Order: sequence, then C-alpha cells, then structure tokens
Amino acid sequence: MTARDDIQFEPLPSGGTRVDYTADLTLNGWRRLASPFLGGPFRKLGENARLGMTAALAERARAAGEASLATPIEVATPSNESSATGS
Repeated sequence: MTARDDIQFEPLPSGGTRVDYTADLTLNGWRRLASPFLGGPFRKLGENARLGMTAALAERARAAGEASLATPIEVATPSNESSATGS
C-alpha cells in the first residue's frame, strides 16, 4: 500500500484557519484487485479521521480561548475506491 497525507493551512479573514487534509491510499500489486470492494471502508476511515480532527482542533481552540469552529469540515468523496480523501 502506498499512502500519502497532505495537510494545508490557509488563514481566513475572520482570524480562523482553514485546514485541508487529503489522504490518498493506493493498494499495490495483487492487493489492487481488492480496490473495488474497499471504497466503503476507506470512506469510513476518512469520516472517522474528519470527526477526530474536528474534535481535536475544536478542543485546542477552546483551550486557547478562541471561538469554536464556525463551519463544519466537509469530506470529499474519493476519486476511486482505492483512495480516501478528507478535507
């Protein structure tokens, strides 16, 4: 399996920060044959990561005395069944 995580931060005019997180998981070799069956589990993995990151960032903001997250984090659907993407 090849995995690549990309995290980008963008300051917002409101003083907050937009966090874009992308995880790309690709099965290699003979495991690639399982890709069509793993779209659901990879989406679940992405959703769990989104929920965990949202909770952790909200807790850090509260601890720093800042406002909680103003907008929810959205999860993009994977480009194919062998990838999971969250933003």
